[in-house]
Amino acid sequence: MTRYFALLPLLIACSGFAPAQDSPPAGAAAYCSTLVSGDEAAALQRACRWVNVLPQAMPAFEADQITSRQQMTAVMQQTVNVGGAGHDPGYQHSYILEVINAKLKYAGGNDDYSDWYLDAKVSSYDAVRTTGLFWSFMQLQRVLETVFAPHSATQFKFVKRAEQKGRSVLVYEFTTPRANNDSWSFVMDGKQVNPGLKGEFALDAASFALVHLKLTTNEIDKDKKVPVKNIDVVADYAPVHVGSVEFVMPAAADIKLCRKDAAVCLNNSISFKNYKPAGASGSAP
Repeated sequence: MTRYFALLPLLIACSGFAPAQDSPPAGAAAYCSTLVSGDEAAALQRACRWVNVLPQAMPAFEADQITSRQQMTAVMQQTVNVGGAGHDPGYQHSYILEVINAKLKYAGGNDDYSDWYLDAKVSSYDAVRTTGLFWSFMQLQRVLETVFAPHSATQFKFVKRAEQKGRSVLVYEFTTPRANNDSWSFVMDGKQVNPGLKGEFALDAASFALVHLKLTTNEIDKDKKVPVKNIDVVADYAPVHVGSVEFVMPAAADIKLCRKDAAVCLNNSISFKNYKPAGASGSAP
């Protein structure tokens, strides 16, 4: 299958958080209790406490991660639109370049991958890493941890009650200042960048469980030292059973990265399937 015509190596660097314990660190617990006021405060405060104990509360598990990597270019769009009218310019023409299958293992705040398949052929992490963007399970988790970390001083705002996929949800907006983000970064073209973050998330109105997350990097568009225009993340979450334990896990995610210095965007479309306790028997990928 055709490879990327422009290689785009990317690493995501995420620092650790507090040592394992059964409840949020004292500072985090106090922080969570003051995020917002009003009738919707309880849901946000509970979500904050949940995120702050994720590394130690999440059960050890295994799962299948399937990633479709896409490339979107303005050149392709212009070619399609030659001689035509009524088409908006932009990164709208895309095609699947590669499909990556891998076994995900999680324990104690860390993930590990094995059994790599690239376009249905046995592969390796090195092969996947050198051909483009790959987004891991922990990168999704670290984004949440950064947004809800007390030192990030994220500003939250309740927006509305809404219906999403047949369920009532509470929608909140958030903004994490770049100056306060020292725990989530990406490295590209040899440069480490700690961006600001902004977006919104939805919590189930009854259980307060996380349902949906949407965010984009912020405060880097005018920084000439940063080669990335933006990274956009959209993720859906759902309760799953890991053995006898039910836990809210990511079900699917889309991550889009666009460069400033080339008319190229890369996209990861990810699904997580077959969650089971670590060490449980299961079928091969």
